[in-house]
Amino acid sequence: MKTLVSISAAKKRSFCFLNFDDGSYILCSIDLVSKFTLKKGQEVDDDTIQNITQMQNTYDCRQAALNYATYSLRSEKQVLDALTKKGFSLKIAEDGLQFVKEFGYVSNPVFCEQFIKAKVQRRYYGIDRIRRELALKGIEESMIHESIQLYYPIESLQVYAYKSAQKKLRSI
Repeated sequence: MKTLVSISAAKKRSFCFLNFDDGSYILCSIDLVSKFTLKKGQEVDDDTIQNITQMQNTYDCRQAALNYATYSLRSEKQVLDALTKKGFSLKIAEDGLQFVKEFGYVSNPVFCEQFIKAKVQRRYYGIDRIRRELALKGIEESMIHESIQLYYPIESLQVYAYKSAQKKLRSI
């Protein structure tokens, strides 16, 4: 059991420090302080402290996932890799991924469609290169095959090959 000595505001408006009698502290959201009805002088057990830190980690992970997914169109694997790279555990990172999937910010079929259209129109990528890059981004082979059939303009293949060759000749 630790005694909560003070609750002080942090530089970020929605965060505060919970200072305990043994000199330790926790940075957490003001929402968590109100949810747990924490007050100065209150005795807090270790389970409550662990719950507060776990809920704060989940909140931070969800916020990081939202920031990463809304910046640009991403695949599910890209979001999961970015969250684990930031130091979140796999369980919390999967929760963050599920959070952004619920709101429609991450969808592998939509990602495939937009990726194929962008790479064909701007870079004149061929089918094999698109297939390779989508596989690197964590898309299943069946979804890659289906997306290429739906969104890759096979009738324009010769035109794209010619434009790609022209582009390469300019750089030589």
